[in-house]
Amino acid sequence: MSAIVAVVMLPLVILNFLGGIAGAVWLAILGRWDLVGAGIAYAIAGPLLLSLPLMLGMAFALPAMKAVEHNNIVAGILLAVISCVWNAAIMTASAVTVFVYIMKDYDPSHPIWPYLLLAYGTAMGPWAFLARKDAQSGNENSSTMVALFQFSVLAMAVKTFLDQHADPISLAIWGAPALLLGVLLQTGVL
Repeated sequence: MSAIVAVVMLPLVILNFLGGIAGAVWLAILGRWDLVGAGIAYAIAGPLLLSLPLMLGMAFALPAMKAVEHNNIVAGILLAVISCVWNAAIMTASAVTVFVYIMKDYDPSHPIWPYLLLAYGTAMGPWAFLARKDAQSGNENSSTMVALFQFSVLAMAVKTFLDQHADPISLAIWGAPALLLGVLLQTGVL
């Protein structure tokens, strides 16, 4: 089983490490400095911008833990589900926004790959940073969600490749299954 996981994860690790950089360099060569600048700005500001709406999810997570401590399991699970769904919605909205922004002026006479690589790297970067910070503070819970978010963002990239543009609703639908699995895993339903 671990060999299968390693085979699946190796391309993702390479994509996470080099994808956004390769896409940015390629787009710079194509003269799309606006997208490169936006990607860099989001990489820097994204963790802070995303932390603000994530705090609302904490408003449900803390009471969920208290409810479970007081043996009110139903209320605890309900509040945990609300918190996890909120976080998944923020993740989805951020990735969809990145894809729509990067693909908004896509010219089909250029290759789509640098756009997809930059969109993937830009969408993943802040979440990988936040998950790493959580892990450093002793919270390993976010790593499952971010790992599944990779598959969500990959699904959005596939949908964008197939359509040659980024439709927000379609992207959200294509990205939802992986994050739904994350919600079920994090709330203990699975």
